[in-house]
Formats: sequence, structure tokens, C-alpha cells
Amino acid sequence: MKNVTQSRIRVLGIIAIILLAFYCKKEAISLSNVQKVSIPTTVDITSVWMIDDQNGVACGGLSWETGLLFSTADGGQHWQIDDTVWHKMECVMADSSGHAYAVGQSGICCEKPFGQPWIQYRADFQWHHSCFMSNEHQGIIVSGESFGEGQVRVHGPQFFWELDTVLEFPNQLQAVWASDPKTWHTCGLGWVLRFEDGGYSWQRKSPTNDFFTDIHFPTTTTGYICGSSGTLLKTTDSGKNWETIRKGGSTKPRKQAFNALWFRSENEGWLVGEGGLFWQTKNGGHTWITIENTPKDIDLLDVFVRNGRIWVCGTRGTMLLYDL
Repeated sequence: MKNVTQSRIRVLGIIAIILLAFYCKKEAISLSNVQKVSIPTTVDITSVWMIDDQNGVACGGLSWETGLLFSTADGGQHWQIDDTVWHKMECVMADSSGHAYAVGQSGICCEKPFGQPWIQYRADFQWHHSCFMSNEHQGIIVSGESFGEGQVRVHGPQFFWELDTVLEFPNQLQAVWASDPKTWHTCGLGWVLRFEDGGYSWQRKSPTNDFFTDIHFPTTTTGYICGSSGTLLKTTDSGKNWETIRKGGSTKPRKQAFNALWFRSENEGWLVGEGGLFWQTKNGGHTWITIENTPKDIDLLDVFVRNGRIWVCGTRGTMLLYDL
């Protein structure tokens, strides 16, 4: 009787393992009309942002060697080099009026009024990683270097180039987003911060177990954060509390390395990372689908979604365009 019971337990265990492997297997899909876009460079493309369906901006470069600023006027099918700066550019974005902004190494800050050339107006010794401008009068830049020397710079309230407040933190800060004009959120090496009153008061939130690389709020209350060791965080109360919806491997074993994410609704979003990683979720990040047709020998660094199209950029001059 004991042997029969043990045999049944072994059989049930094998069945459980098979079922677990089946359900854990990530579903894969292919998006239609994938294009590898021609872009006149072989350096890394670090960030992309579409102002409207036709006009967009991008930036990139090589650390301590060169920085490039790009634009497109045909929906991202072709890109041109607008300007070259002396060090790598890390982040580009545009406000609702189409006014674009870019930041990078050596404290380089640039702006591009819609339809006009880029203007370089600030440089110092900080390594800026991200910026978010509510409008041409006010915004925040985050920075850091060698995993330390974190800074938050509040600009405005009159002009982007007018530095108002500098806040210093022990760890590098990597990404920033505004859930509304007065509430800002930033993340970095073991830090998640929430700023109120336009950036003048702040609170550190509880997640600490990853190098958090990107943050995005599709609505004023729902937001997501990804980490370089595979962590995913979610908030539904405008960053007052964050829930871990996927636990990464902060030390060993290392899980998927995530670089950037974008959600076009509370539930539907996309995630990119090392080795051509490209995932999609339709249920708020609880399960993910692998998107095929991505090159596996490059790292995907940023993703932007607008009106049924996805723009993805990465290392070695990679720019991809997908139709949903």
C-alpha cells in the first residue's frame, strides 16, 4: 500500500511539473509590418519620442565620445541627424505643444521648439539620464554617475533653462515622469521617489531591491516601473504605494534585464530590454507575451507607442517600427 501511494505521489509530481512548464511557457506573437528603419549612424540610439503621427525626435551616441540628435517627418521611416554634441545624449521627450527637450552626459541640455533647430544652452559636470517637462516653463531632470551622486533638478517656473532647485541623493537616479503637473516620480539604484508641490517636497517609497531603469504613467493614478534585474512595480494611487508584480534577481540568479517600458492604457503595455527582449501585456503586467522578429544580438533601449504604431530603438544604430 505504501509503495502504491509513493508511486501515485511521483506520478502526480511529474504531472505537476509538466503542467507548470506548460503554463510558464511564454506565448509568442509576431507584429505586422516590422521595419528596420534606416538611420544614419551606428552609435546607440538611447531614446525616441513621437510628437505626432509624422514628427518625432530621437537621441543617442557613445559615452564620452559623441552625442547625436535626430528628427523624422515621415512617421519614423527615415531619420536625419539634426545636431552633434560632444558627449552622449541619454533622453529625449516633448511636451503637448511639440516643444522637444534632450539631456545627456556632461550636463548637456538642449531644446527644440516645434519646427525649429535644436538649441544647446547648458552644460556642467553631471551625467543627466532623464528629463520630463510639463511645458516649456517647468520640468525636472535626474542624474547620477557610477551608481552614486544622484541629483534632481527642478527647472522653471519661467523657463526650462532657469534652474530653480537642486536636490542631492546618495544613489544614481535614472528615470522621471510626471503623473500630473504637480506630482513627479523618479527612480534609480534602489530608490523610488515621489515629489509633490512641483518638486519641492519629496518622499522615498519602499521598493529598494533593483536598479530601477524606467517609469511610465499612462494615467494620473496608474504607473509602472521596471528594473535592470527584472523587477516590475505597479501603482494605482499615483505613486503613494508600489506593488511588486514581478520580482527580479537583484544579485543572483539574474533574471531578464529590463531597460524601458510604455503603456498606452492602464492594462496594455510594452517592455524592452537586453538581447532583443520585447514583451507585451494586456492585463496590467500580470502576464506577458514575447514579441518575435527582434534582433537578438542588440539591446533594446527605449520604446514609444502612439496610435497603433510602436517605435523601438537600441544599440548599434537600431531603430525598429511596428504596426499593431
